[in-house]
Parts: sequence; structure tokens; C-alpha cells
Amino acid sequence: MKRMRKSILYVVIALIAVGCATALEQARTNIQATWRIERVVENGQDVTTEYTATRVNYRIAFDGNNGFVETYQQFSGGDEITISGAWDFSDKATQLILTDNNQQRIYRIDKLDDNEMNLTDKTTTIDRQIEFVPS
Repeated sequence: MKRMRKSILYVVIALIAVGCATALEQARTNIQATWRIERVVENGQDVTTEYTATRVNYRIAFDGNNGFVETYQQFSGGDEITISGAWDFSDKATQLILTDNNQQRIYRIDKLDDNEMNLTDKTTTIDRQIEFVPS
């Protein structure tokens, strides 16, 4: 009986370990796309229009080699700005970290699937949630 309990315990631990790896791999697969901003909420208020006015035609593309490229214009008709860097997950894919030459940004992942990526900006004191959809 004691041997049976140990065996069951090992099976449960193995299943949990496989489940965690699968969730991380699923997150890695889901993020690999080009995304655009759908909605931005700051301190409970929808500020999408104001936020995107300084990020016109904003796109962020994530690749399978942990690279990302952001492109946007600071105003309509302005020159395109391109920022590239590295992305990674932390805390079992509950946080997204973007690192480029200028800064490191940390986001809590509220939702990530192949149709939606919702992030909360942890780099600012403003309570900012950004909702992305595939571009």
C-alpha cells in the first residue's frame, strides 16, 4: 500500500510538471504574432484615443527566437519609429519582459491566446491595461 501511494505521488508530480511546461510552451506559441492595440484603460478610464494618438499605426511583432519589433509613428504622418529587442516570460509565463537598448518593461499577462493579449503595465505607477489583437 505504501509503495502504491509513492507511485501515485510520482505520477501526480509528473503530471503537474508536464502541465506547467505545456502552459509555458502554449504561451510561447500564442505570443508569436504581430499585434495591434485594441484598447487602453488607465485608472479605470478608456484612454485608447489619447494613447494611440502618440502611437499611430502601432504594431508589435514577437518571433520564436525571443525577439520583438515595435513600429509606430509619434503622430499621424510622422516618421516611423522602430524599436527592437528581446522578450521573455517570467513567473511561469505570468509576466512578459521586454528589453531594448533604452529600457526594460515589465507587464503582467492577464490573458494570452491566439486572439487576444491583455497586459497590465508594471513599469509605471499608472494602473494601465493594454488590450492587443492580432494585426
